[in-house]
Amino acid sequence: MQLKESQNYAKAIVNTVHSPFLVLTSNLQVKSANKSFYSTFELTQEETDGSFIYELGDNDWDIPVFRENLNELLGKNANYLEFELKHFFSGIGELTFIVNTYRLLNEDIENEFLILLAFTNISEAVRTNKELKQLNNHLEEFIFGASHDLLEPIRKIRTFSDRISSHEDLDEFIKGYLDKISTTAERMTALLHDMRDYSTALGYKTKKMHLLDLNTTVADIIKDLEIVIQEKNAVFHIAPLPLVEGVPILMHQLFNNIIKNSLMFNKGKPVIDISANEVSSNDYKIHNLRKDRNYICIRIKDNGIGFDNRFADRIFVMFQRLDALHDQKGFGLGLAICKKIVEDHEGAIFAEGEVNKGATVSVILPAPAV
Repeated sequence: MQLKESQNYAKAIVNTVHSPFLVLTSNLQVKSANKSFYSTFELTQEETDGSFIYELGDNDWDIPVFRENLNELLGKNANYLEFELKHFFSGIGELTFIVNTYRLLNEDIENEFLILLAFTNISEAVRTNKELKQLNNHLEEFIFGASHDLLEPIRKIRTFSDRISSHEDLDEFIKGYLDKISTTAERMTALLHDMRDYSTALGYKTKKMHLLDLNTTVADIIKDLEIVIQEKNAVFHIAPLPLVEGVPILMHQLFNNIIKNSLMFNKGKPVIDISANEVSSNDYKIHNLRKDRNYICIRIKDNGIGFDNRFADRIFVMFQRLDALHDQKGFGLGLAICKKIVEDHEGAIFAEGEVNKGATVSVILPAPAV
């Protein structure tokens, strides 16, 4: 009676599970299955129970990856194994499952065990993810194409506006409006370049990582910004920087945007300090960093116009403009690009500032594996 009660209890549990569930014997014969298994794979209990697992559905279950993982479970005497199963089932279509397998040993009889298989259907999630990726790709292409196509007419607006402004017989009223047209066109040009950079950041998120020397990256950026650095008489203090793993073009874009901001949002002589240090245990908690990885923090500190520290999170949001930056060029898209790049590299970025006393942007990136 106790045995029968235990069997009924076990069957009740199996049938209560909403996901497909299968119980195999040690020789891979189906001992039992639940209703969800029969309905999902369009099989009857008669043609399922007692059958060899690979013969189900006219050998539809003879799937190489399925065989490989079951053999791994048995060969290593493992008790648990999880794997993804993607297969086209006849009459049903392509389905994707996360299969959880568990080897249940019989303590009273040696080499006697059951194999429990639970199937979590993620087919809809996979399809949705695929559709989102396609939409994302189309959006990236649109942003890149639209920004590129709009640059030319804006360039012409600036050109003709400058030509008209060069005439000596224009009154100050007309010149004032032409200056506004030219300034607006210049800002639109900067915005379109930022949009193109953002689409580049999106498109490179799956590219292969490389081991990069940040000393070289920063040196290249300073060389590229040589003209504006000379115009502002900017001074750099750069400590030795570490190696990081990243996509080269994105790492260049990341630090280029931050350094350009330090130069741009400065009404005097820019003094920019760039240093690196280890990440504290507090940073792991605050930024939800993985405990199984080491990180490094690169800090870019300047003496510019700064910002109210209450709005530190807002500067990384697209198109956000703080009151302190109202009279400055730029649309806040540069730091939004930085945030996207850092997050795609599984890091974190944050800023601290004080009005008229400068700002510090801190970039946390995973350290190269030893």
